[in-house]
Amino acid sequence: MRLQPRLGVWEWDLRTNGVSWSREWLQQLGYCTPMESSDLKDWSGLVHPEDLLGMTQQLLQNGHSEFRVRLPEGAWMPAQADVEGTQPDRQGRPIRLTGSISEVQTGLWLFREAFQSSDTSILLLNRAGVLFANSAAELTLRLRGGDSITDTPVQDAVEADISRNFDCAWGGIPCHINLSRLPGHPAVFVAVVTDLRESQQLQRQQIMLAASQRLAPLGLWQWDCVGGKISWSARTFAIFNRRPEEGEPTYSELLEMHTVESRERLDLLVNRAIQFGLEYHEDFELCLGVEKQQRWIRAVGAARRDSSGRVIELMGSVVDITDLMSAQTELEQARQRAEEAARAKGRFLANLSHELRTPMNAIIGLSSLLTQDLPEGAQLQHLRLIQKSGENLLQQINEILDFSKMEAGKLELETHDFCLPECLAETVDLLRPEAEARGLQVLLLCRTTAPQYLKGDSIRFRQILYNLMGNAIKFTLRGTVTLILESVECSDNKVNLRLSVHDTGIGIAPDRLEHLFEPFTQADPSTARRFGGTGLGLTISRALCQQMGGDLTAVSQPDQGSCFTFRISMQPGSPTAQAQRGLTETLERSLRLMLAEDNAVNQRVCQALLERLGYTADLANNGLEAVEACKLKAYDVVLMDLQMPELDGLEATRRLRQSLPQSQQPYIIALTANVSNSDRIDCAQAGMNDFLSKPIRLTDLSEALQRAICSKGPPLRTSFVTE
Repeated sequence: MRLQPRLGVWEWDLRTNGVSWSREWLQQLGYCTPMESSDLKDWSGLVHPEDLLGMTQQLLQNGHSEFRVRLPEGAWMPAQADVEGTQPDRQGRPIRLTGSISEVQTGLWLFREAFQSSDTSILLLNRAGVLFANSAAELTLRLRGGDSITDTPVQDAVEADISRNFDCAWGGIPCHINLSRLPGHPAVFVAVVTDLRESQQLQRQQIMLAASQRLAPLGLWQWDCVGGKISWSARTFAIFNRRPEEGEPTYSELLEMHTVESRERLDLLVNRAIQFGLEYHEDFELCLGVEKQQRWIRAVGAARRDSSGRVIELMGSVVDITDLMSAQTELEQARQRAEEAARAKGRFLANLSHELRTPMNAIIGLSSLLTQDLPEGAQLQHLRLIQKSGENLLQQINEILDFSKMEAGKLELETHDFCLPECLAETVDLLRPEAEARGLQVLLLCRTTAPQYLKGDSIRFRQILYNLMGNAIKFTLRGTVTLILESVECSDNKVNLRLSVHDTGIGIAPDRLEHLFEPFTQADPSTARRFGGTGLGLTISRALCQQMGGDLTAVSQPDQGSCFTFRISMQPGSPTAQAQRGLTETLERSLRLMLAEDNAVNQRVCQALLERLGYTADLANNGLEAVEACKLKAYDVVLMDLQMPELDGLEATRRLRQSLPQSQQPYIIALTANVSNSDRIDCAQAGMNDFLSKPIRLTDLSEALQRAICSKGPPLRTSFVTE
């Protein structure tokens, strides 16, 4: 057992930075052979890297330093060195120093360890200068151990040997300084320096300002593990709401000041610190006085050992974090309220989409069927007017719902293969009848070669094209509307497209152009009455372009027309999906169908669409009926609405997948007014095969049934030919 501190001497050659150690010192450390001490020829071989720079500066400036030295087994031991002699050169500059080195036997080192992890700037000072600066002080005040305190705000107080609290500017930084003697070290001061810049910045928030003012000062404490004596600083008394004249509490009384959970945790950490010398940095909840006042503290504790290695003292700091914990609790509650509001908004949008699209399904579907019955005269005009009005209303509903999703951050993109030339041509062909009815010419120009197939969200891409060209047609009285594919940049995994829509329309005034992409904004307020629209199309189009890795810009001159240019980024695609579509168009099959739909109008619409395609379907009024019907009869395809009474479409699908053998599993197509990507994911996870959004169009339904035919290859079953 070691009874005496380890002592040694050293010699430092400043010209070569070489250091020589006394053999006795190295042997006391455990370096017993020349090989073991061969790497100790300069300071860096023995001194901890974090202490090296400060240690050499302190020895040169103050002649004293405290630092950590490395033991052979890899552990670090606190040590202190003093300069005993100096050898100068001819100009009087020191070229060689000699001195002593010894193991630190005081508690000053342990205070350094305890302060190092604090977020508050803490310094240990004496008249010679800075003995220690923790990481926060080094970062904020640019101070290190060994720096002088001359011309600093604390110089007069340290030299006068007085404690004080004051505000000042240190290095140009507004600070509050709490300067007090370090317990057990009369010649050493501890300076707690609070950077007031943050406090000044938080003055607009009263609760954070109050928390900053109360959290800044540290309460210091020591506990003699042998004698059981606890020592507190004045701030510690204030934190625990105890008068100094009452004296420090016993350890048992201290535990009683904590809640049961904090009491057990503190006792465990203290015992571990005494037994193993482990530090702790924990938050504890207090329960003070007869009023059981609740308060939170953040406590740091470290152990000090005697020469035999036994822990004889614990010391550390406490800080009141009650307001911080309250603020965190309020922040968490606000986050939970915001998340619940977002979920409620999502549920509202889903319900709104369902309730709006359900009647629109009937209006558009039935009017489409009636126009195909070849009515004449006024009836045909009326039906076309109903269908056009329904489609316009659906477009405005879609824009409002898309805008709500965009605000909620839920505007999602899909990824699938599509044919770019077909997408451009189909969009132009879709809008050409309306343009020609207004006497306009619609052109599609490709000034560059682009890949035929891309991988991305073709639906949203069409939406951008439709919005821009639809606006151009709406605001052009005569002339042309031209869609131009201007440039393409290709790499192995990315295709960058640049397209523009030119028109010869009414144009936009310069002062209105900068507000054009704001929601609910028209170029001229009067155009809302003259041309209609929600004022959301351009806002949504720009958001989609940005989500696709690009942007949307506009240039315009009044009475000369406008040009909207957008850039997007997609991946190279393949013709697999297109080839499959071509295959399905050649197949003809008789399918055994069931329609699960609770809305009577939608039942009639879907059955009419199926009849137009040459199919008939059995009817189930809810998910429960659909499950029971599938158990009694083998269906090829089930058209499954999602929102139904008794049992919704998702749960009905799960039950079918779990209860039916593989040979009786139907191809399930979701029918829903909920059109987000998350809804598609929910359907896929439930076991559905396909997805149709309402209003259901005849072409979409036909393609879905063809996909069902090709899903397993003909024949699906051989037990029937027709009903």
